[in-house]
Amino acid sequence: MSSGDGARTRPVDVPVAAERDASPQPDRLPVIGYVGIAVGEPCPVASSFRAGLRQFGLVPGENVRVEWRFAAGQPAHYPGLVEDLVRCPVDVLVVAESQAIPVAIAATDTIPIVMMASGDPVGMGFVDSLQKPRRNITGMTNSAASLARERLTLLQKVRPAARRCAVLWNASHRGVQRTWAVTKAAAEELGIAVVSCPVRAAGDLHEAIAGAARDGAELLLVLQDHLTTYHRREIAAQALAAGLPGMYG
Repeated sequence: MSSGDGARTRPVDVPVAAERDASPQPDRLPVIGYVGIAVGEPCPVASSFRAGLRQFGLVPGENVRVEWRFAAGQPAHYPGLVEDLVRCPVDVLVVAESQAIPVAIAATDTIPIVMMASGDPVGMGFVDSLQKPRRNITGMTNSAASLARERLTLLQKVRPAARRCAVLWNASHRGVQRTWAVTKAAAEELGIAVVSCPVRAAGDLHEAIAGAARDGAELLLVLQDHLTTYHRREIAAQALAAGLPGMYG
């Protein structure tokens, strides 16, 4: 399948060791290495990245080269993919999914690393502070952990009398595990009972939301990661069917 600019991906059920642009590349172009989870085709995160490059006048194959590496939904593939990019070598390493960030940090202390998203980069030890990250890493954060209390407060305004909130979270994601702990603590401070809805795969989503409704949840907070992002339409539809006002972040 074509990704739109010469990069190729394989179906997501086939582990991908390395995917390179197939089109001929001019010599001496700056090289961007991109590593992502790539669940589903087309990958919306990679598509947004391509669009962002073009907004800054960067056209793959013309004035920049992109080396794409997709994990086919399996974070266990990240070490091999990142190592391959470091060997290329690339001039900058773009990490599109937070579970690949510590892998990239361990792989190089010289190639600049750009995080596309991280819920709590300070708490996870990726950076020393938001003001002065450290060494060779920078990027973006949605500060998921630090915003936990604010999100719960805002969500509760949708249904002021609600005192029981379901939290849908990916139990296999280290960063989300931390955000879940902070969210649970914030809910306790606010006097909101929490219905924990841990999931590990797309097949867990339906029962998690249905179970939350059976347990008396009146609200739904979805903690963001690649699993809940790629299945957000399904989550929203199930929450609507269960009568649960939701917030996704």
